[in-house]
Amino acid sequence: MTYQSPKNDIPTTNGNSNSSDENISLSLDPKSKLGIFTEINASFNYIHTISDPVNREYELIQESKRLDIPLESYRRLLEEYIKSAEISELDHQLLKSVKFLDQRLGDFVAWCQRISIYKLSLVVGQATLLLATGSYFIDGPQRQEQALNDAKKLILDNANFQFNQSRIKAFEFLNQNCTEMTGIQAPKAYMPNLELNKCYKFNINFQTFFQKPIIFHYQGVNLSHANLAGANLEGANLAGANFNGANLEKANLIGANLEGANLEGANLKLVDIRRANLQDANLTNANMQNAFIGSADLKNANLTKANLSGSQLFWTDLSNTELYRANLSHTFMSRVNLQGADLYDANLEDSILSYADLQNSTDLRRTKLKGVNFKRAYFSSISQLKRGQDWEKVIIDPDWEKEINKAQKIPKIALIMTANDSMFQSYLEGIKSVSGVEVIAVRAGRSVEQEAKAIADLIKQEVDGIIVNPQDPEASVPAMKKAFKQGIIVINIGDCINNTDIRKFVFSCYESDSIKMGYDSTQAMLKYMKRKYPGQVINVGLVDGARVGQVYPYLQGFKQAMAKSGVQWQEVASTDAIDITEISKIKQMLQTNPSINVIWSGSDTTTRIAVQAIQELGLGSKIKVFGIMDPTPEKLKMLQDPQNALQSLIDESPTKAGKGATERILQVLKRKNLEYEYHLIPHKLLENSN
Repeated sequence: MTYQSPKNDIPTTNGNSNSSDENISLSLDPKSKLGIFTEINASFNYIHTISDPVNREYELIQESKRLDIPLESYRRLLEEYIKSAEISELDHQLLKSVKFLDQRLGDFVAWCQRISIYKLSLVVGQATLLLATGSYFIDGPQRQEQALNDAKKLILDNANFQFNQSRIKAFEFLNQNCTEMTGIQAPKAYMPNLELNKCYKFNINFQTFFQKPIIFHYQGVNLSHANLAGANLEGANLAGANFNGANLEKANLIGANLEGANLEGANLKLVDIRRANLQDANLTNANMQNAFIGSADLKNANLTKANLSGSQLFWTDLSNTELYRANLSHTFMSRVNLQGADLYDANLEDSILSYADLQNSTDLRRTKLKGVNFKRAYFSSISQLKRGQDWEKVIIDPDWEKEINKAQKIPKIALIMTANDSMFQSYLEGIKSVSGVEVIAVRAGRSVEQEAKAIADLIKQEVDGIIVNPQDPEASVPAMKKAFKQGIIVINIGDCINNTDIRKFVFSCYESDSIKMGYDSTQAMLKYMKRKYPGQVINVGLVDGARVGQVYPYLQGFKQAMAKSGVQWQEVASTDAIDITEISKIKQMLQTNPSINVIWSGSDTTTRIAVQAIQELGLGSKIKVFGIMDPTPEKLKMLQDPQNALQSLIDESPTKAGKGATERILQVLKRKNLEYEYHLIPHKLLENSN
């Protein structure tokens, strides 16, 4: 995960200078310092005169390098210089006006003796205008205070509304002005990507300028005791924020940046902080019951006496975390990184820590371990586990003591093959091409139940990753969720489960562009029919395979292409045959409907059996087949034969997809990238004509 965290300290040097450099700068006499300030001011004046924004930015970078001032510090100092220049100019204009008025007032009495009432009213009006101008600037702080109060009132007035863009601007305006928002009310507010990291307080003076001072000090937003229950703060930048005692129950903080935040005593029940950055955060006494914390970064966080009972912490980084007396009972902590964490007197009872990393002396002294699942967990030593309470009652590998200090086991990666066709064989070849893995191929039928059974068997075999082509985007989810909770990396290939669940339980999907593949194969069919039977109605027989849900998108592509073609056609007949055992259904369709002159097929298997049925009936010269079929040397020979029924193939490089899926599993195992990734498998149409 990547975050743009504000820095607390922005020094005036680039951080590479040594101690001798510091001594030199400290020994400069006042005249030298004055010369440097003069040079800096000259630089600021030069940049301020450049109107072109691109040229201005380029010169700004060059000047910061020349003066050896960090770019961000130079930029902020320049802003202060420009503000000072504007105020100085304003003061100058005001003094001119006051001087003018003073000169006129000196002769006021004499004027009154000879001026008309009309002219006198003009003079008085001018004086009034000048006084009003001065009053405008004098009243500036009061107006600023009123604007801040208005922003707070806007937030309060919209506390019962879920959607309000003005509220987001009000929050950010208050933060830019470093205004405290203690006790602010915004439950269920929709504020994704909220930026509350804009408070920088200027701190510089002449005496400390050359001693690497804190020029701009970052201050996190103060939202202590705020009510943000149920708020959507996904992707928000809240680094260093103070949420002490705040109510964030059921809030959405997915991917939020809470680095260094103070959440002491906060209510985080049922909060969703997947993939959030909580490094160095203070969560002492926080209530995090049943929270969803998957793949979050909690390195060096303080969770002393925090309550995480029932929470899900899959793949969470808790390295060097303080968990003293924390309640972690009944938690799901598969693949959690607990290296160097302090679990003294913590409660881990009945939790799942399969594949957990407890190396680097994770402290389990007095930790309550009754019923903990430590299958395939990694320990530093035998005594480490035995220092915990009820360690004899844990679930653990029989040979766990022998595995300590051994090299990490070779990853076991499984492919569920739901069909005996060349596509899955190519996936398997790609998986086997990756070195350093143990490959398991499991054959399963095309039903969701058979798929679920295969996944359950692989969980028992304690595989590291499962590559599966889901049978159904919804019904396939429970089995994959079960595997994920056990710490198994699930990768979809060919098709993906639904968009909501895939980011929760799947690390990557390598998806075929099924609709486009169906569309392209249909275009090849239309081209052939226009050439072979110009001006005639196209009589189509469908071996669509749509009985299987994952095949239906190919048929959608067929329908789209036919609808856009403008040609006359009719679906003479169709069959639900899906494998070789049902080839008789295709033969019966062809024999009953002799008007069929072309077959469109929706999958690799149905295309293969359609070609076989035509060959066995001796109809190869009359009826041609266009469908979805993975190329092999044998099929390419069939495609080159003008007498063969097969007229098109789809090449989508399944071998590369299988290899990519395997490499992705290895990447996740090394914790290099735990974010969900989507990959669209490219394809190419191969026709008999080319």
